[in-house]
Amino acid sequence: VERALPLEPLDDRMEEKVFKLDVVIAVTSDTKPHIESVPSVKLLSHQVNGVCKDIIGIVKHIPRLEESLRARIAEETEGDNEALKRTPFSYMKSTEDSVALRGTYFEYMTSEQDAIHSLRRVRESFDAVEEKVRDKLSQTWQLHQSGTTDTLWTTQKQDRRIKQGWRLEDYRIHMDHVAQRREGINKQETFSDVLFLQLDFTKMKESFRVQCQLVIKHYHSLLYADAREEVDRIYNHFSATVQALTKEPQTLDELGDQIKKCAAAVESLPDISAKFEPIADTFVLITNDLYNHGSVSREDVRRCEQLPVAFEEYSEQLVKARQLLAKYKEQFRNDLETDVRALVSNSFALRQKV
Repeated sequence: VERALPLEPLDDRMEEKVFKLDVVIAVTSDTKPHIESVPSVKLLSHQVNGVCKDIIGIVKHIPRLEESLRARIAEETEGDNEALKRTPFSYMKSTEDSVALRGTYFEYMTSEQDAIHSLRRVRESFDAVEEKVRDKLSQTWQLHQSGTTDTLWTTQKQDRRIKQGWRLEDYRIHMDHVAQRREGINKQETFSDVLFLQLDFTKMKESFRVQCQLVIKHYHSLLYADAREEVDRIYNHFSATVQALTKEPQTLDELGDQIKKCAAAVESLPDISAKFEPIADTFVLITNDLYNHGSVSREDVRRCEQLPVAFEEYSEQLVKARQLLAKYKEQFRNDLETDVRALVSNSFALRQKV
């Protein structure tokens, strides 16, 4: 048989005073039932202690960012760099943000924006674990803070109350009494240790959060530099391509090169437009209040937002450039026909003279 206290308070007197705990009653005889909580409070406390200690043991060994950088760089050898054609580099700690940290460590640790996504998941998971442990500790603490001599769930007293025919109202009155004298009751030693463990866990979590934020800030600057460089590259490509295609050709070879470049530019339009969404996603990420520390320029954000508009203008300019090249082609063809007719006339006149 399973019995449980109400999951929802029926009136104000039950607000935050009736604990939610399943109780299993095994009836071997009518006079002496065996009662225990599910799960066992002792087992629950050991599990909570074990989880907290495991987490603390793992996080204590997480190296600091600077130590990780130096250790990773120290693993490189000159022979490996030459064999893999990698450029050796050194890392010097600086108080200012630097986007110059490139090379093996950057390639080894991250690829584009995966770093910030991963670290964000680490921090969110860490917060979630901390909240779960805190909830478990709080529930267990509230359950037992009335002391072993007066706890509602002591089997002997519970056995007696069942025999006495206690009703739900009797449990409510008893819990009111426990709540009134809660502050003056000595806490159990086991759960005092759990409280200290909770404090250590919170302190350790904050330290780990600071290290995560340092790494996020570092990769934020790298992502920002890459995104800004990609935006500049696209705008420069637009202007350089249009300038090259609208220049009047002096020779037939130049005209042929321009026609080929124009065809290639039109063919590459889908590839260029496909870059806009990843760039926009990157800017959404780096301008998020959680990661942006005021380092992202509003002008860069505006240029990113204007990319689709610039792309439309670029496409229209390509159409106009193709029409202009068609005129140049027709002009060259007319000039060539004129030259051929003049050559034929001159040849015929020369033949007559001969």
